[in-house]
Amino acid sequence: MIFRISSCPSFDPHFDAAYGACTFNETKNGCQLLDELRRVRTFSSSPLMICPVFLATIALACNVGYVYLLFTVWRRQERRFQKRDIFLIQRSAISIVTICLIYMSVFVWLTDGVNYTTTAVFLSLSSTNFLYIGGSKVAQSLLLYTAVIHPLFYSTILTVEHCVYIDVFITIIALVQGVRLFLYRTHEEN
Repeated sequence: MIFRISSCPSFDPHFDAAYGACTFNETKNGCQLLDELRRVRTFSSSPLMICPVFLATIALACNVGYVYLLFTVWRRQERRFQKRDIFLIQRSAISIVTICLIYMSVFVWLTDGVNYTTTAVFLSLSSTNFLYIGGSKVAQSLLLYTAVIHPLFYSTILTVEHCVYIDVFITIIALVQGVRLFLYRTHEEN
């Protein structure tokens, strides 16, 4: 026996119109699925959704404030950065991008825009962020290793420009990997 969700007793044509044409083999399963779909819709107003957005807002404000403080100090120090500051700015910048991705994913989810392409874009951007953060940690570790083990090289040969080049290299590698992953995922869809 084939059952339409529109014949379910709790079906509301105003809110459930998108699911009205769905069919199932059993009456009980169709009505349960409709109830679960409604519960998912109300999830956006639950504390499990509001708390991460609230914490992301606080983290965004902290990161923007930190970048502002670093640039204020930079201007007062005759436009000179220390080598570690390059990677700290990089880490704050990628944190800001990651938090904006959280906001974008919540917005896309609330506007019912989640589909294969948006999922592939978010996964690609997330992998880019992951590689960017990982590359930053590796670069900072190597910078600290060089400062401790080879202090003469660190103070004379390694300059802020070298750190900027390393940062740009990490960014390019992360972006290329993210684009490659996106193209691979969209190629799988076709």
